[in-house]
This record gives sequence, structure tokens and C-alpha cells, in this order.
Amino acid sequence: MGFFGYLGFMECYHGVVSMTHFLEGQLTLNETTIEFHHSKGYAEKDWGRSFPKAYVWFQSNHFSDITTSVLFSYADIPFMGRHFQGLIVNLLYQGKEYRFATYNGAKITLEQVGDGRAEYRVKRGRYELELLVASTVQTELAAPRDGLMIERIRLFHRGKLVYEDLGTQAGIEIMKSHKA
Repeated sequence: MGFFGYLGFMECYHGVVSMTHFLEGQLTLNETTIEFHHSKGYAEKDWGRSFPKAYVWFQSNHFSDITTSVLFSYADIPFMGRHFQGLIVNLLYQGKEYRFATYNGAKITLEQVGDGRAEYRVKRGRYELELLVASTVQTELAAPRDGLMIERIRLFHRGKLVYEDLGTQAGIEIMKSHKA
């Protein structure tokens, strides 16, 4: 959230605890046990009075390059009687962090949202990141339970492709389009 996280009057706060960590163990839910061996996890937290009325959020850390993890959050943020589009995108790739955010001057140059699908192009300085997410199954919360979720990312530096990969498991939430 950058400096916005220090303001005590925001309606919603967002914090990333871990973009990627390894899991070992098991979870039992309704008499069903799920095993986690050499698995990857992601943890974040949200708090405040209310969620943004419009937002797109997605995350994945299941790419062919095991060092890769990506988080994307773009929301309509109420601020002092007005609204602005708040952006946080973080790509971890081979130990390097590529951050695109409202507070560091990043801009959305392409936004297409609809039908369980979102495509974005984000630019900051000489870096440009393309993200395409799609879900084959949608639920009321726009986050599938038993369906294929995929995420494709492409990172460019000065127009040259630096990295491209496909995430095979992702969390996706789409709450209305930003374009009213």
C-alpha cells in the first residue's frame, strides 16, 4: 500500500504476509484430509470498515519456474470524499522483485475485464508487465472452488521480453468492472 498504509482513515487496508513459502502437513476439513508435501503457499491480510466496491485481484505462485510468484490488485479506493484507482502488482522472479503500484508511478495501459477473465498491461519506467487470467468456472464470489484457473504473465524491459510463464493454479476475484 506504500504510504497509504500509514493513513488511519482508509476504509480498507491490504497487506501481503508471504508471496511464496513452502508447506508441509495436512488439513482436515469436513472429514476430508488434504495433504501438503513440497507445496507452495501464499498469505495476505485485509482489514478495515469495508471492501472496495469494485476491484480485480489475482495471485499465483504455481509456475514452471518455481521462483515465480505474482500478485495483482486494482481497486476503486474511496479517499477523502473522492475515489481513485489503487494499483499494486508484484512479480517475484528468480529472487528479484518487480513492483508496479500507484505510489511508484505505475500505470495501467490495457484493461479488459469480463466473463471470468481479466487482461492487463501495466507500465512502470522501462518495464511493462502483461497479465492474462481466466477461470473456467465462476461462483458467486468470482473465485472457483473446483475448476481450472490459469494465469499467463509476460515481463518486458525496454520492449524486450524478459520472462514469460503460465501459472496453473491461481486465485481470482473480479468484483465489477472498473469501467462504469
